[in-house]
Amino acid sequence: MLANHAGSWFKRSRDHNNLLHGSISHVEMIIHMSDDVVKISGLTHAEFFKRPSNQWFLACLYLAEGLLESVKQTHIEEETNSYITHCESDLKKLYMDLNIVIQNLNNLLPSISNKPMIRRQIVRLYREKFKDFSKIGTKNLNYIMELLKDNLMEEPDNEKNIYLWFQVARHHPNVTLDDAIEYLSAWSSRTNQVQALYYYYVLMVLKGMEGYEFEKSRAKRLIEACAKEAEKSPYKTFCFEWFGIGEGLQSLVHHRMIDEAGGNQLRTVRGIVTEYKHPGNGKIEVNGFEVFFKPGQAKGITKDSLNKEVELQFGFSYDGLRAKSKSVRALDYLEENMPADDKKTAHKKTQQAQEETAFELAYKIKGKAAIRWLFLSR
Repeated sequence: MLANHAGSWFKRSRDHNNLLHGSISHVEMIIHMSDDVVKISGLTHAEFFKRPSNQWFLACLYLAEGLLESVKQTHIEEETNSYITHCESDLKKLYMDLNIVIQNLNNLLPSISNKPMIRRQIVRLYREKFKDFSKIGTKNLNYIMELLKDNLMEEPDNEKNIYLWFQVARHHPNVTLDDAIEYLSAWSSRTNQVQALYYYYVLMVLKGMEGYEFEKSRAKRLIEACAKEAEKSPYKTFCFEWFGIGEGLQSLVHHRMIDEAGGNQLRTVRGIVTEYKHPGNGKIEVNGFEVFFKPGQAKGITKDSLNKEVELQFGFSYDGLRAKSKSVRALDYLEENMPADDKKTAHKKTQQAQEETAFELAYKIKGKAAIRWLFLSR
């Protein structure tokens, strides 16, 4: 009873725009309380987990995980905050052996009342076990997808189910871009939550980049809606996702993955400079999409560079598409101005961009030929 009362005050703090402190304090209370309860019971953590009568304990840990997940999603620069890392470390200690906990939760599923909560907990523990969904094998990914599909059937309006489904689906070899759009469309239709609008517009941009005009038009409207909804967000210009070298869903690169690999997975595309307001504000058109960039950080760009062709890499922010400004380079930028390593990189990116442009043209020609054949064969 006291824990519930304290929790309501922590929630009140979060509701008053104090998400970080209201969440961390709540998580710390749950961790200390849970640890004390297990010690008083005289059981090991693994034995305590096995008991269906301890659903309240699982619910507390589930709440703690959810609060930490929310903080990390909305406080980007706080991901390495010592309070967050300490809470994550202490939470892991409560679980002890993740394999045993996952097995126990699976055994509890048939007899427990709140099955969706337990399924989400299992999914999060798999992510914790492998450090990231991208490192989980296909067999385990299939099992996780089944758990989340069951949740979507039972709780179609729960945003946590759709968000988790998408984070898993993007790493599954058999999930297509169209599959993801179908789920994200349903999610965004039920809520004005920024993340729903954001990921829906990102997927529509991916379709638009493949040459689909309806999706391109839809993406532009979604970008406007997302920017409006995130108007007061301190992270509205941060790129959570980037346009990569893969195909379909695999072309999305999470910002944490860029930090690990230094940006080598990003795709280089071509565009036209359409606006130069000042060195900190410019626009590039890429395949019909407007991309913000900072001309002062680009190579070979001046206020006289309107209509100049450039190469660039870009990401997706709540506020729209944004270039990695230092990746922007005018095609006529004199290579003798570059260091040797930059010359090699620029040449490689130019080749990549040319190959992709040729491929896209061939794809469109093939598409037109297919349509012509369809009509002639009638």
